[in-house]
Amino acid sequence: MEHFAFNKKNAPKPWNQRIYISRLNKVFGIEEPNIDHTLKPWPCKPRKRSCLSSADFVLDLPTLNYSNVPEILDWSCNDFLVAALGNGYHMWDWGSQTVSGKGYSIHNFNSCKFDPRGELLLLGTDMKEIEVHDNTINKRISLGTCVCPKRGCTRGMVASFTRKSELISHFRKVPGRRGLAIHSVRISPDAQFAAITTLYSKEVLIVTWPYLKPFHVFEFEDSFTTTITWHPWRNCLLGRGAVTKCKQAHVSMCFPPSGKIEEAVLPGSGYSLDTMLFSDTTGELAISLYDRDKGLLHPKSSSSLLVMSDMKTVVDLWKDEGRIELNRVVTMIFSPDGTKLATATSGEDLIIWNFLPETKQKEKPRRKYNFSAIPVYMDALTHKRVLR
Repeated sequence: MEHFAFNKKNAPKPWNQRIYISRLNKVFGIEEPNIDHTLKPWPCKPRKRSCLSSADFVLDLPTLNYSNVPEILDWSCNDFLVAALGNGYHMWDWGSQTVSGKGYSIHNFNSCKFDPRGELLLLGTDMKEIEVHDNTINKRISLGTCVCPKRGCTRGMVASFTRKSELISHFRKVPGRRGLAIHSVRISPDAQFAAITTLYSKEVLIVTWPYLKPFHVFEFEDSFTTTITWHPWRNCLLGRGAVTKCKQAHVSMCFPPSGKIEEAVLPGSGYSLDTMLFSDTTGELAISLYDRDKGLLHPKSSSSLLVMSDMKTVVDLWKDEGRIELNRVVTMIFSPDGTKLATATSGEDLIIWNFLPETKQKEKPRRKYNFSAIPVYMDALTHKRVLR
């Protein structure tokens, strides 16, 4: 047996220490402890009773079927709901239940997104232009141009811009070749990574943000990606929704730093997972499913919404039985307080759901301070004489 002597000068690095410990364990016949490398369930506060229900609030979304991308809906931190339809967008003030503004452009919009402070609205057009609008005046304040070689087609190109629509960096998935069109791009909560998916793809690409350097690629064999979403409470936990070749809904949890993947197939066959989103308030996962077999005869009563607390537990479920006639859900977004869920359907409807019960906080009664009481008392005490 070899003898090793360590002191402050020749102390090994942590990795060398692990190798040395493993060698000692082999010499003395000590079994190494089994470490579970599987991903833990995502953090959340599951509900104790069913809360998901329709709020009986429906808005019309004309020309929604002409859009080929789902990024046409967003809800700002100031409680404003925006929908980009055709070459215009409409902003709805949820607090006052009124239309707060409208905006138009020469070209059609493909996506819309509020900035984190709710001051600006970013709009992407089909002519490779990025428009930044001010929400107070509903007018464009800056304009940027994408680096796509062809107008109106991404072809695997992703670019990052500043708040003033200045180009930071651009990235092509397959350099020198015409790649597939980008389906969705999601930025992590800590703004360190960006997840990218393409149409009819079996992989998810992770790049650094905002310089778009390749970091990791998650590859899947038997499923096609339909949607991706980051968990709001963890910096590097990405959820992926997909559909398998056997027409089953598939959910995966990916951890980019280690490259680990945890997968689960939702029960039932013939379902299509259209979209899913994590709740910022509870950490639960809201999923929209569509029954393809039933949809051939009853397209308006084949959708269902379910809420999951982990890969195998469904804590809430809403299934359409012909009461609301919910069409296929295209996209969904949560309200700032997390109590409402807005869904845009293929039937050009915007439906607001009760996701959580509203918190009715009683305002504390404010004390009325009479700032003239002390001077009046001093005047009466000194007989209106000034004491110095």
